[in-house]
Amino acid sequence: MNISDVQTAAIKDFLFLLSEYDGINVTIDVLLQRLGEYYDADRACTFEQKEGEDCAISTFEWCKEGLPRVMDNQRNAKKASFKFWDKRFKSEIGIYIEVNDEMKLSDPMAYEVLSRSKVQRLMVVPLLQNGNVTGVLAVENPRKHKDHLLLLSILSSAIFCNIQNSRFQAQERKMKKQLEDDVGAISGLASEYSQLLVINLDTQEFEAYVDGKRVPRAFMNFSDKEDPPFFEGFVDAMKHLCHPDDLKEMLKLSSRDYIAECLKGKKRFSTRFRCQNMDKSYFWVDLIMIKFDPVEQPPTRISLGYVNSDALVTAEIARQKELSDALDRAEKANNAKTEFLSNMSHDI
Repeated sequence: MNISDVQTAAIKDFLFLLSEYDGINVTIDVLLQRLGEYYDADRACTFEQKEGEDCAISTFEWCKEGLPRVMDNQRNAKKASFKFWDKRFKSEIGIYIEVNDEMKLSDPMAYEVLSRSKVQRLMVVPLLQNGNVTGVLAVENPRKHKDHLLLLSILSSAIFCNIQNSRFQAQERKMKKQLEDDVGAISGLASEYSQLLVINLDTQEFEAYVDGKRVPRAFMNFSDKEDPPFFEGFVDAMKHLCHPDDLKEMLKLSSRDYIAECLKGKKRFSTRFRCQNMDKSYFWVDLIMIKFDPVEQPPTRISLGYVNSDALVTAEIARQKELSDALDRAEKANNAKTEFLSNMSHDI
């Protein structure tokens, strides 16, 4: 059997393996282990660029028993160390590399990283997303089939799809948990405010509640547009409702950066403004902003609650009067009781 036949047979075996797991649901660990065994390699792993940084880290890995895991001791290689690889990936499905003196002269930066990691031979194919190289699938120190790059290239697509799927599922679980937490929080918040908005700052989508009940977003719309995004709608609402002397300060809240600054290192922020009533008079309103994200993180989901401050003051005055009246009644009753007992004692 020639090289082409062996590789074709291996591709069929791996495709059968994928079909057993409905293609996308085969675990990444299973694929990497099977790859490592097929190539009789020390390690099969993926390297991806670390978000927000110019270095690559190992994200998934299988290695032979007894070997140290790269994921436990990241190499943190700079992307510039492998700049020549990106050029080759544009014309080749993958690369086989001998880490030797010749490579030391032609590609010294990559040689430094690989030799320091005791890699003598390397097979590497790109992980592609939207035509861009976002990482690599690597087989280190293969002892067999080092020329079977087509197989590795085909499987890199399956592995990368699985990586994306696993991350999507993790994000979905996180969002589901967040939603469950938010529903509980929102239910409690909505009952406390006369009006409440729950806003996703990333999408500017929001939900509206009045007196604890969810209402259509159009109920809060003061714009000429049918369904404006949150910040645009907030500006229009403030221009219609806010007292001119308070407007400049309130319009600052139409900036996500300003909201992030208000909630930096805390979960809650409040301010007060005068709001126009139906009869064109003004009353004081407390605007209370709460962040759903962890306190140390910038806000992505918030609530804006509106409380009629004048109504609260009126209610508090009424409560204090009721309490004062109750104390007066109690004192009069106590005085009457004392007088009664005194009279009884005198008669006795």
